[in-house]
Amino acid sequence: PDWEHWSFACWVPLQGFGADGRAALVYHEGVFYAALEDDVWRAKAYDAGDPDCHLEEAEVAGYVVEEQPYYGYALVEIANPAGRYSDLGHAGSAGAAIKPLATLVIERGFRTAVGEERVARCPYYVLSAALRRGGARPALRLEAEDGWGLLRRWRPDALYLWSGKTIAWLIAEVLYRAAGLSCHFDGEPGWETVVDRFVLVPSHWEEALTGPRRAWRHREARAQVASASDEVVGQTGLGAVRTLLAKVSGWARWQADGSLYCFVPAVQDLHDPYLIGSAGEVIDALTGHGLIFPTQVRAFGEGVACVAAAPNSLGSPRRYLATCVDPQARSEGECARRARGLAHNGQARRHLGWVETPCQCGLELYDLVAIDDPQGAASPGDHLRVVGLVERYSPSEGLFTTRATYEGA
Repeated sequence: PDWEHWSFACWVPLQGFGADGRAALVYHEGVFYAALEDDVWRAKAYDAGDPDCHLEEAEVAGYVVEEQPYYGYALVEIANPAGRYSDLGHAGSAGAAIKPLATLVIERGFRTAVGEERVARCPYYVLSAALRRGGARPALRLEAEDGWGLLRRWRPDALYLWSGKTIAWLIAEVLYRAAGLSCHFDGEPGWETVVDRFVLVPSHWEEALTGPRRAWRHREARAQVASASDEVVGQTGLGAVRTLLAKVSGWARWQADGSLYCFVPAVQDLHDPYLIGSAGEVIDALTGHGLIFPTQVRAFGEGVACVAAAPNSLGSPRRYLATCVDPQARSEGECARRARGLAHNGQARRHLGWVETPCQCGLELYDLVAIDDPQGAASPGDHLRVVGLVERYSPSEGLFTTRATYEGA
């Protein structure tokens, strides 16, 4: 915890535990104790040196990782000779640490003149673990999702309302509540924009209210003029984070340390791209151009408005207009950020394609890239951004590849 935000909730199996009975929490010699008058619950703290908590290294028989905006999935097969991992999740066994929501980190790389050089992917969180006894050889199969999956599965358990908080603070709060994960931001001042009110609503909140309570709530809503500017978000933690990111036209990706990095692509410097193809490593590729849409954006707030256009829209065969309305936007700068971001997205559609090469261990989602392929439509001078990754490792098929999907930057 950072002592500023609520952390995610854990179920504590204590009789009588609840709003009327708070447990005393004690830590002693690597164990947490939660105690009430008639019951005590204990849980071991995480210890990297404890084999029941940490599996340092396993022989990977193959994996596939897919990443795209707000989605990440990993399927990993680990060699299981002589049934080594047969007792999944059982204390004292080789597979003791393999449990639902256990953190899974894939390190990959190459052997070079200086030795083994490895790069770790962002952490994934185990959804399921299963043993396979057929096929070429026995294997342990793990399915996992990244932090977006944790946010997607979280639903608010109550009605939460915050007033006068910044966008950065609200994103951090939702991340801590939903998944216990941290975040950091680029230097764009828009993250410090104050949101008047931001509300998280549980699913089927309206249906759960009694008739009189629902009628009272509707009367209150009509009576409060300012309620029209409330930002009300329901359903999932992912929906809340995406709503907040959209206020500054921001994007986000997970880092190797498990934190979420939030940035505004429209203000990034387009320099030092990751060069692909200069060594003739392109195995397969698809390159082309698409329609710029929208070409013009109008953003409206409370008494303010702003217009933005895609930089290269003059060559578009038609004018395509998009309109964004945010009642909580109170300044021209806030509207400008929304309009600029939507225009940036339209401009990005000018370029499209994908490129497949031997594994690019240093390539991440949203990285700036340049394609140097004499047989492709893209030129090294085009500014491109990775918006999708598929990484595949299959020794039996001789595959260790990366397919990067890109658009304009």
